[in-house]
Amino acid sequence: MVPTSERRELIDFSIPIASTHDTLVSRADMPDIKEGDSLKGKTLQVTKGTVFEQRAQELAQKYPGLKVEAVKTNYVELALQVSMGNIDLTIIDEMIFDLLSQFRDNLKKNIVFEREDQLAAGIRKNSPQLKKFIDDAIRDIKLTTPDQRFIGDLDQIRERGVLRAVTRNHPGTYFMWKGRIMGYEYELLQRFARDLDVRLEIIVAPKHSDLLNFLRDGKADVTASLLTATDIRDSQGVDFGPAYMEEKVSVVGRPGETINSIKDLEGRTVHVLESSSQYEILREILEQYPDINVDLVPEELTIPQILDRVAEGEYDLTIADDITVRLEHQWRDDVDNLLDLHEEDNVYAWAVREGNPQLLEAVHNFFNDKKITQLRKTLFRKYFDEPKRTRDEIKALSEKGEISPFDKIVKRYADKHDFDWRLVVAQMYQESTFDPKKPSHGSARAA
Repeated sequence: MVPTSERRELIDFSIPIASTHDTLVSRADMPDIKEGDSLKGKTLQVTKGTVFEQRAQELAQKYPGLKVEAVKTNYVELALQVSMGNIDLTIIDEMIFDLLSQFRDNLKKNIVFEREDQLAAGIRKNSPQLKKFIDDAIRDIKLTTPDQRFIGDLDQIRERGVLRAVTRNHPGTYFMWKGRIMGYEYELLQRFARDLDVRLEIIVAPKHSDLLNFLRDGKADVTASLLTATDIRDSQGVDFGPAYMEEKVSVVGRPGETINSIKDLEGRTVHVLESSSQYEILREILEQYPDINVDLVPEELTIPQILDRVAEGEYDLTIADDITVRLEHQWRDDVDNLLDLHEEDNVYAWAVREGNPQLLEAVHNFFNDKKITQLRKTLFRKYFDEPKRTRDEIKALSEKGEISPFDKIVKRYADKHDFDWRLVVAQMYQESTFDPKKPSHGSARAA
């Protein structure tokens, strides 16, 4: 937080962690705001009691007609509301913006404020030992910034105290949901770092090709991003750990299309990332079917973004692992698997740099641990084995004006105990999506 004079009267602060500038955030499709522009009809929401509220008042004076609302909502959530188009503008600092931009690509810095603010940790007053501990930790972290080149093996990683993992934003690997960082790979990496007794530093690769480039260049220590272990990749300066998941690979298009064989792809265009395993598969197919058109898409795109473009008709077809399509089917039905390519050994594995045998051995030991095997089963259920969020029976309930199959019984007992029955139903949906036979993520079942 920013150590303002008002806050210093209430708490003490650590040494500065970093410096940042505040920025006015809008959707990317909103024109840049210039001096003298009218913002009449626009609403700027900021989190009440923060330095952002002061910034908002400054803007209101500069741009008459701008409506400013100070609300209790967290500033991260406000930025997400801007992304979804529910509000026009908000103010956050650039560090928060950089984090959010990993997950939301439709936000932009519309105005960056000139004044630079120092960020520090807030500490209870009169706690000198705690302050010293935190100050020392901040100094150590600053000495191990993740962007420095480092190619040391496990012994040096432990000495350094930081494990740098590179991944990409994906609903199965690393993402933000309601302000929380989540993901199958993320939770495994957290456990791995904890077992090594080091701090985990997540690096989001801007491009798909950076997943291995960052590893080879010493910008990361391990790659964990549902990455397919292929012979070509194995020959490019990395070593793979044990396979922990195997998935089918299919041609993906829009529902209603029919593709009975690979020959049916002739004359069609398949859109893929050049650095992906899907392109390796496509190159082999092209040896027999050269009349298939290939479009290499920008490396900045993720597989879900490619599927978006297929659904919208901008792209014709693509190739994707079955697990990604299943994840998309949790909330959409405008893309579908059209043809199973029957790829053998399409397995996912973590990758480390060649020349790091200690770290590679640690990865092997980690995935071969029985406790981790059980953890992977739990995480698989949590992230990949959920029912569709738009199940037909839930749609039917909403059409009847009900929100669950259990409305009557919940209302009866909620009234008895003075609970809001809708909150109880909402909790039931989060726990089981109204499926009484479904175990929780921790394998608990209803009695």
